[in-house]
Amino acid sequence: MLRRAAPWALALTLGCASGVSLRREGESIQVQLDNARQAGAYRCSPKALAMAESQLEFLQGELTQGNSTRAAEHRDLAQSNLAKVLEDMKTCPPLVADRDGDGVADDVDKCPDVPGPVANQGCPDRDGDGIHDGIDQCPDAPEDKDGVEDEDGCPENEDRDGDSLIDTEDDCPTVPGPIATRGCPDTDGDGLLDKDDDCPKIPGPKENKGCPYGDRDGDGIVDDKDQCPDAPEDKDGFEDEDGCPDPDNDADGILDVDDRCPLQPENMNGHLDADGCPDVKLELVEVRRETGKIEIKQKVFFDTGKARIQPRSYELLNQVAEVLKTYTTMRVMVEGHTDSVGSSGMNLKLSQRRADAVREYVIGQGIDPDRLSAVGFGEEKPIDSNQTKQGRERNRRVEFTITGE
Repeated sequence: MLRRAAPWALALTLGCASGVSLRREGESIQVQLDNARQAGAYRCSPKALAMAESQLEFLQGELTQGNSTRAAEHRDLAQSNLAKVLEDMKTCPPLVADRDGDGVADDVDKCPDVPGPVANQGCPDRDGDGIHDGIDQCPDAPEDKDGVEDEDGCPENEDRDGDSLIDTEDDCPTVPGPIATRGCPDTDGDGLLDKDDDCPKIPGPKENKGCPYGDRDGDGIVDDKDQCPDAPEDKDGFEDEDGCPDPDNDADGILDVDDRCPLQPENMNGHLDADGCPDVKLELVEVRRETGKIEIKQKVFFDTGKARIQPRSYELLNQVAEVLKTYTTMRVMVEGHTDSVGSSGMNLKLSQRRADAVREYVIGQGIDPDRLSAVGFGEEKPIDSNQTKQGRERNRRVEFTITGE
C-alpha cells in the first residue's frame, strides 16, 4: 500500500457510505501524486505539488470526523492542484546529471568529476589565471599575461629548472644548465650542447654531431683515423696503426702467410727464394729444417765444470742470434748435454745452467725472450760412447732445436 493508506483505512471505518467513494478517490489522487513526485514534480511544480498533498491530508481529517461535504471540497482542490502538477511537468526540462555537484551539467562540464566554476566550464583553476588546471603547465603559479606564451599557464619570470636563469632568458627552460650557455647543459662535455648533440651522453667530435666515430671493420681503430675503415688491420707488428691490412709487409712478392721472414724481403737469387727470407751467409751456423735444427759448426765452449761461456764462442752465438733475427717467427729450444763423468744429478744441473747461459746470451743480442726456451738433459741423450775421450767430447754439447715458426 501507499504511504497514506493507513489513514484512509481509518477514515473508512468512521465515515458513511459516501465516504467510501471519497476515500477511493483520495487514494487514486495519492497514487498519481506519488508517481509525479518520483518523476521530478518537486523540481518542475513544487507549489502545486505541496498544495495537492496538503488537501489530501485535510481530506483525511474531514473523513475521520465524518464530514463528507468538507472532505469533497478538499478532494476537488487536490484534483485541481494535481492537474496543475501534471501540466507543469509537460514543459519542465529534463533533469541533467552533475556528478561533481559544481552546478555545471555533465554534458557541458569539461571536468565532470572535479568541481570548478561555471566561468571555467566546470574545471578547477587553482591559481586563478583563467587557464584550467587540466591544460595549465603551472597550475599553482598564475600566468602573467605578458603576451609571451600566455596560453601555457606559466609566468615567464619563473625559473622552472632552477638554474638561476628565468625562463624568458633560458634557451632550455625545463632542463638546468650553466648561465654561460644560456641555461642549456652539455652532459658529455664534448663542447656541443645537448639540444644540438645527437649523442648527448657520449662525447664525440662536433663534425660528427657529437657522436663518436664508429669502427666499421672492428679492428680497434676508429674510422676517422683508419685509412682502410672497411678492411681490418692484420695486427702483425708492421704499420698496425694505419688500420690497413698488410698482406706482404716486406713487399717481396711473397704473402706474409707464406713468408718465413715477413719483415725482410727475399733477395731472389735462385736459392730458397720461396721461403721469403734473404739468404744470409753465416759461416758458423746453418738452418736445417729437415732435421729441425739450427746446426752449429763449432762447439760452445764453457769454463771447465762451470756455466761461464768462453769469449771464443761469442761469434758463434752471435750468428745464432742473426738467424733468429732473419726468421722472425722462429722459436728455438736451447738444449744442454753432458758426458757421464760425475754424478747424473750434478750433470743434469750443469747442463741446465749452461743452456740457461746460452739462452740469456742470445736474448742479449736483441731476441724476444718468449722465442727461446732452455732445457738441460744432462747425460740422458748421448750421441757417442762415453767410454772414449773422443766420444765424451762429442757428448758435451749445446744444440738448438726449432720448436716453431
